[in-house]
Amino acid sequence: MKKEEIFEKVKSVFKDNEIRTEDLQLSHQLGSGVLKIDSVKFMKLMVDLENEFDIELDYRDTFGQDNTLDELIDYIQTKYAS
Repeated sequence: MKKEEIFEKVKSVFKDNEIRTEDLQLSHQLGSGVLKIDSVKFMKLMVDLENEFDIELDYRDTFGQDNTLDELIDYIQTKYAS
Protein backbone atom coordinates (compact mmCIF):
# COMPACT_ATOMS: atom_id res chain seq x y z
CA MET A 1 0.00 0.00 0.00
CA LYS A 2 1.30 3.45 -0.88
CA LYS A 3 2.19 5.96 1.80
CA GLU A 4 -0.47 8.41 0.54
CA GLU A 5 -3.16 5.74 0.83
CA ILE A 6 -2.10 4.93 4.38
CA PHE A 7 -2.10 8.64 5.27
CA GLU A 8 -5.68 9.00 4.01
CA LYS A 9 -6.82 5.94 5.96
CA VAL A 10 -5.07 7.18 9.10
CA LYS A 11 -6.80 10.55 8.70
CA SER A 12 -10.13 8.78 8.37
CA VAL A 13 -9.51 6.84 11.59
CA PHE A 14 -8.45 10.07 13.31
CA LYS A 15 -11.69 11.75 12.17
CA ASP A 16 -13.72 8.82 13.48
CA ASN A 17 -11.99 9.40 16.83
CA GLU A 18 -12.80 13.12 16.79
CA ILE A 19 -9.23 14.22 16.11
CA ARG A 20 -8.94 17.28 13.88
CA THR A 21 -7.38 16.48 10.52
CA GLU A 22 -7.86 19.70 8.54
CA ASP A 23 -4.30 20.94 9.05
CA LEU A 24 -2.71 17.57 9.69
CA GLN A 25 0.88 17.27 8.48
CA LEU A 26 3.30 14.37 8.44
CA SER A 27 5.67 16.36 10.67
CA HIS A 28 3.14 16.64 13.53
CA GLN A 29 4.22 14.85 16.68
CA LEU A 30 1.94 12.17 18.03
CA GLY A 31 0.63 12.86 21.51
CA SER A 32 1.34 16.59 21.51
CA GLY A 33 0.11 19.78 19.90
CA VAL A 34 -2.52 19.07 17.26
CA LEU A 35 -2.36 15.34 18.02
CA LYS A 36 -2.61 15.54 21.82
CA ILE A 37 -5.22 13.07 23.07
CA ASP A 38 -6.23 11.63 26.42
CA SER A 39 -5.44 8.05 27.41
CA VAL A 40 -8.92 6.66 26.72
CA LYS A 41 -9.02 8.16 23.24
CA PHE A 42 -5.46 6.91 22.68
CA MET A 43 -6.45 3.31 23.43
CA LYS A 44 -9.48 3.48 21.14
CA LEU A 45 -7.36 5.06 18.40
CA MET A 46 -4.77 2.27 18.67
CA VAL A 47 -7.44 -0.42 18.40
CA ASP A 48 -9.11 1.34 15.47
CA LEU A 49 -5.79 1.68 13.62
CA GLU A 50 -5.02 -1.99 14.24
CA ASN A 51 -8.43 -2.98 12.93
CA GLU A 52 -8.21 -0.69 9.90
CA PHE A 53 -4.88 -2.13 8.76
CA ASP A 54 -5.22 -5.61 10.30
CA ILE A 55 -1.89 -5.25 12.12
CA GLU A 56 -0.67 -5.13 15.70
CA LEU A 57 0.82 -1.78 16.74
CA ASP A 58 3.45 -1.46 19.44
CA TYR A 59 2.65 1.91 20.98
CA ARG A 60 6.25 2.25 22.23
CA ASP A 61 7.44 2.30 18.61
CA THR A 62 4.69 4.52 17.25
CA PHE A 63 3.64 7.12 19.81
CA GLY A 64 5.68 9.51 21.91
CA GLN A 65 7.10 13.00 22.04
CA ASP A 66 9.71 12.22 19.40
CA ASN A 67 7.46 10.29 17.03
CA THR A 68 5.80 12.00 14.10
CA LEU A 69 2.81 11.05 12.01
CA ASP A 70 5.26 10.27 9.20
CA GLU A 71 6.98 7.68 11.40
CA LEU A 72 3.63 6.11 12.28
CA ILE A 73 2.78 5.81 8.60
CA ASP A 74 6.18 4.25 7.84
CA TYR A 75 5.63 1.81 10.70
CA ILE A 76 2.17 0.86 9.40
CA GLN A 77 3.50 0.51 5.86
CA THR A 78 6.24 -1.86 7.05
CA LYS A 79 3.88 -3.93 9.22
CA TYR A 80 1.20 -4.00 6.52
CA ALA A 81 3.67 -5.32 3.95
CA SER A 82 4.86 -8.16 6.19
